[in-house]
Amino acid sequence: MEFITHVDPVIFDNFVSLHPHSHYMKLSSWANHKRHTEGLIPHYIGLQEHHTLIATSLLLEKKTKDIHYFYCPWGLCTDYNSELVTRYFIQQIQKYITKQNADFLRIDFNVERRHHELSGNVIDDGFNNEFVTKLLIDEGFKHKGYGYAYNGSWVNRFTLVIDIDKPLPEIINHFEKRRKSKINHIGIQGLSTRLGTKDDLIYIALFEKQLSMQKGFKPKPLSYFENLVEDLEEQVVYYVTELNIKQYIQNIEDLLQTKKYKLDLKAASYKKEEKEQAQVWLNKYGEKVIVAAGLFMRLNTKCWDLYIYNNKNFPTIHSSDSLHMFAINDMKQHGVKEYDMVGFSGETNKSDPYYGLYEYKSSFGPRFVEYIGEFDFILNEKNYRSYFKKTNLLKRIKKKIYSILVKKKRTY
Repeated sequence: MEFITHVDPVIFDNFVSLHPHSHYMKLSSWANHKRHTEGLIPHYIGLQEHHTLIATSLLLEKKTKDIHYFYCPWGLCTDYNSELVTRYFIQQIQKYITKQNADFLRIDFNVERRHHELSGNVIDDGFNNEFVTKLLIDEGFKHKGYGYAYNGSWVNRFTLVIDIDKPLPEIINHFEKRRKSKINHIGIQGLSTRLGTKDDLIYIALFEKQLSMQKGFKPKPLSYFENLVEDLEEQVVYYVTELNIKQYIQNIEDLLQTKKYKLDLKAASYKKEEKEQAQVWLNKYGEKVIVAAGLFMRLNTKCWDLYIYNNKNFPTIHSSDSLHMFAINDMKQHGVKEYDMVGFSGETNKSDPYYGLYEYKSSFGPRFVEYIGEFDFILNEKNYRSYFKKTNLLKRIKKKIYSILVKKKRTY
């Protein structure tokens, strides 16, 4: 085996795209995005045998006066079942970053740990990749552990993935009853979703800002999304959902004329209230209004739902459901098999502060996925500890300041 430190980016991307452990964050387009936005330097590392590439690793280098580290997003593209290849590749990467006088190397792996039921319970079917964790610890890595998702890790250890490699009716059949019911109301509510354009990016920034005012986090500027789309254009898919308010009102009027609502006076009363609210919207916003926006990444048979935000001025409209259904169908037409809903806390009990996110995503009948997590190979313990002490403190201060500013805005 030959260790290569300058794999051609085109060859690198072709290998990553077809690998079982592929991820858009392992591509040169993501590396270029991080270089443009954060000044990180990409290194395209690989292993070859008989002049054929058998493993790759994207390393992103950050070097300042305070810290020098390498980061490998979502791990290696290699056959982890081959201990010889995996161990050799890890050792060569360690030697490489040591020669660069780095303070540490961080790797987080998209290697699934164990199988789970949607409830979070472990399925005892013999599937277990904790041997990879052991191998890395044996090679001198510090493991963050199998803890809570939102514990300061750079990427989320848990996600929910919908299998869309089947007919659409079969996919919907796995949805929870309440989700099916809301999906059935998409047409009644006058919702439609389409592919978005760069001009539509303003909506995702706007709707994230609305959410940030509710949750107290700092929203990303429009330029963040514009840069992301520009740098990862081939992987980006953008959707927007529109509400036709006139159509919504007409649909309600038509329903009120049916036998069901003439007999069920209580249900008819609710529908009349919906019509009244829709009339207020029509007077305020006009006939049509954008009510949701979603930004996805697509790579061969996989896609990732990075951001979906809805217009908070329309809380009773099932806009996110409309967007998801359109996206699932569109992704299927492009050969996607795994629809990754990207991240949740890993907890499935109602006491978890992020339970609402899990409750919504789990209603689509996805698969509960747990990865093995985050590993650090530390070369300079002093600089390593000092760096994270400073960055963690700075994050807390910024979060606190922004939370205070949001509270002040709410009072005005």
